[in-house]
Amino acid sequence: MSRELSLTRDVRTFMALVHRLSQDRFDIVHTHCSKAGALGRLAARVTGMTAIVHSPHCFAFLRCGTPLQRKIYLLIERSLSRCTGVLAAVGSAEAAAALQYRIAPHALCVSVNNGVNGIRMPRVKHMQPARIVRPVSICPRGSG
Repeated sequence: MSRELSLTRDVRTFMALVHRLSQDRFDIVHTHCSKAGALGRLAARVTGMTAIVHSPHCFAFLRCGTPLQRKIYLLIERSLSRCTGVLAAVGSAEAAAALQYRIAPHALCVSVNNGVNGIRMPRVKHMQPARIVRPVSICPRGSG
């Protein structure tokens, strides 16, 4: 997947996501960002998943493109909200934007603030680094 819009690459990525989600039947799909979030949420919905969490990490309609493009991005986000179980905003400003622009109702929008303030974290002597139980690739063959 690339950041730029590419009909052929984006359709291949979407189909690869649908295949992977159909094959492995995950319990939850958690997407990030605008384009990946759009493809992932649509693929999850197509495969019948209902536990879909999306973290925008800055809405595209707030930061890029011409006024017309931003309006299109906003309409896409609003449409995708119908297949988003929870919108996990990364901070209160993003949650406020989701509510202000009617992307998610208050009941489905949570704010997850970055960082830990005022909490002393215990030291763990024998903490093991995280390990990947089973690597998962969603890249279609030949798309790199």
